[in-house]
Amino acid sequence: MILSKVLGLLERRGGATLAEIAAAVDAPLDAVELMLETLQRRGLVRRETPSAGCGSSCTQCAQKPTAIYLPAQAAPEATDVKECVIAVPVRREGRR
Repeated sequence: MILSKVLGLLERRGGATLAEIAAAVDAPLDAVELMLETLQRRGLVRRETPSAGCGSSCTQCAQKPTAIYLPAQAAPEATDVKECVIAVPVRREGRR
């Protein structure tokens, strides 16, 4: 089921944007958005909005905050959503 693929992706990566999830599961953005809403209602996913970009001058960060979706059990220190999330893999202890 595609919901389990979305949840599995978020658990493996620690978080992802809507566009990243849609590309990974090969589904339209609007369909993935509905799936994420379903997962949020079930308490399996939470949505965070970074307060700002990473502070560099690369201009890769969006002008407006980009939402990132995280597995509900992800600890806040495991994914710092205040930093740039564009093409930056999330690192967790014990993984390389």
